[in-house]
Amino acid sequence: MIVDFRFKLACARSIAMIFMLLAGTLPAAEQSIKPAVPPSLEGVTWAGPGVALSDLRGKSVVILVYATNYQVATDWPTQFLAQLKLASQNKPVVILAINADKKADLDLTYMNAREFNGPNILHGRDPLLPARLGMKSEFFKYLLIDPTGKVVGSGDAGEHFTNGEERRYALAWKITKSEDLGEFEIIDEQMPTKIKQMLWPYELGRLPAETDLKKARMKLDEEEQKLVDKAFDRYLDAEVKKICKGVEGTIEEQLLAFERAKCLHGAFRTKAQAEQIKEAGLRLYQDQEFKKELAAKQAYDKALHQCATAKNASTIRPRLMQGLAKQYKDTLYGEMAANDGKAVRPKSIHAWKDFTEAEIQTAASKQKKFIEEVSLKIPCAGMKSYETKRFLFYSDIPPQIINGMYLPYLDAMYKQLCAAYGIDSVKNIWRGKAIIVAFANESSFQQFEMIFYQNSKPGAQGVAHCDTNKNVVISCYAGKDPKYFAVVLVHETAHGFSWCYKSAESLPNWLNEGASEWIAHRVVTGDTSIERKIQAAMVTLRNSRSMGGDFYTLEHIHAWQYGLAASITNYLLNYEPSGRPSTSSAKTRGKVSRYRKLIDGIKDGLPWEDALRETYHLTPLQLAHAYGQSIGIPDLQP
Repeated sequence: MIVDFRFKLACARSIAMIFMLLAGTLPAAEQSIKPAVPPSLEGVTWAGPGVALSDLRGKSVVILVYATNYQVATDWPTQFLAQLKLASQNKPVVILAINADKKADLDLTYMNAREFNGPNILHGRDPLLPARLGMKSEFFKYLLIDPTGKVVGSGDAGEHFTNGEERRYALAWKITKSEDLGEFEIIDEQMPTKIKQMLWPYELGRLPAETDLKKARMKLDEEEQKLVDKAFDRYLDAEVKKICKGVEGTIEEQLLAFERAKCLHGAFRTKAQAEQIKEAGLRLYQDQEFKKELAAKQAYDKALHQCATAKNASTIRPRLMQGLAKQYKDTLYGEMAANDGKAVRPKSIHAWKDFTEAEIQTAASKQKKFIEEVSLKIPCAGMKSYETKRFLFYSDIPPQIINGMYLPYLDAMYKQLCAAYGIDSVKNIWRGKAIIVAFANESSFQQFEMIFYQNSKPGAQGVAHCDTNKNVVISCYAGKDPKYFAVVLVHETAHGFSWCYKSAESLPNWLNEGASEWIAHRVVTGDTSIERKIQAAMVTLRNSRSMGGDFYTLEHIHAWQYGLAASITNYLLNYEPSGRPSTSSAKTRGKVSRYRKLIDGIKDGLPWEDALRETYHLTPLQLAHAYGQSIGIPDLQP
């Protein structure tokens, strides 16, 4: 499966689109998952001093997640980055550029080559951040956080509209036009650029040693020194007021005031305001109840850091939180830990909502407009629309083949997957309908991919495009073998079905491809292509005694591993702990239920390894050995 998440803003030239951008909303089909609260940055490795989102309150923050291991037909990211950098200059906007490449170290070569740097641009690395944000891809996605700390926007950085021949990227344009980006605490917008750059670290919550400030100050002329001194006096006076107010506030406000006092006193010991700051901090620290609350917060923050950097976070988090709740009973963070620890199996925060009939009809109407757009931009002769209860099919393949073969196969796939996942087939799993754009020729398919998704797909016969608003578009071309094309069609559409089941949590690629191969093999009778893949995989397995070493971890499994994925999926669907298959219908239902629980666990947010242990009582290594035993290779290694 190849999933592409680059969705351009539809009807970009329209006035309506510009109004929606100004209002902070995008059409439903283009928006990405928007978490209710900002994500934890505990897992980020920074290129320099780190930063916490709490330090950036009062300013707008862009979390830009990107990867460099993607090939694009045009280098649009360079233009996007230039516009974003320009839009944020001299504004209270902080950009956190987080690289998600699966590399050992942070490499800034890509961003340096595009001159994406500046005092308000911080670089870091966290390969796990896209998963924590529910992103289906790490290729240039963003979150926009307002000055109050609320996530107000998210999406694909490639979203744009055109102004003549120029592309205007939506995120940069929105920042340019916004009237509420927050405020500077120290910087005055009229200050010379030299002083602004000197003061930006303080705006980021970074408080260098006072000796470093004195050294930097000595490099300024007398007038510039006066500007800096005045700015710091104004800043510290305001901070003293905030701290004193916090001391008299709630426990949470007291904790924030204490942390702020501690940081400021360390950085400004010789300033006139330092004594007031110290007295406020000591007043709190002399209270034994407050010290207990402080210890609870520090333990809670440490536990969050462990969870943010652990692959098995869903397993260890309840245990850590339950321990904290017991140790720090009757404290604010003890109560927070108790509530956190109760959710041993939390439902995914990315669970799909139930759409009303009106919302489904609205989505279907937009999907038909998308088909009209395809017809305008790729004017192939003979393209016709076919509509069933669940699918919108647009193609130039002969109607008798579509009506006699492809549409019945898709309907059969839908019913069988509903049965496998325990869904009533009367229920509509799509948002509206699944769109199928099927061309007779490869050239039209490649043209479609380039125009609508800015990517060529050499070697691919079909692609499933799924977005985080539950929209599914399958693009493909027929090739020379109608039966094999039916396999491709069902396989790719099954990816869309799996994506739309329960939540936007991703299945591991080996399981995702295996499920799609399995259903295509069941539905498309008379085709032997998948059986041949399985047989070829068996030869490789017997010769190597290994599943490839990377089968479980690859983002896209190797071609020979598709047969393995289909075979191991069939094994999981028919799994018997004793190793002896049973033909009783009751046991067969139990086996399907076990597989369904595996998928449910992953879709509820569990790492697939944890879901496997929970449902099959197997580790990934044990699964390899058990599967190997079933095919006569007892020493099979992952």
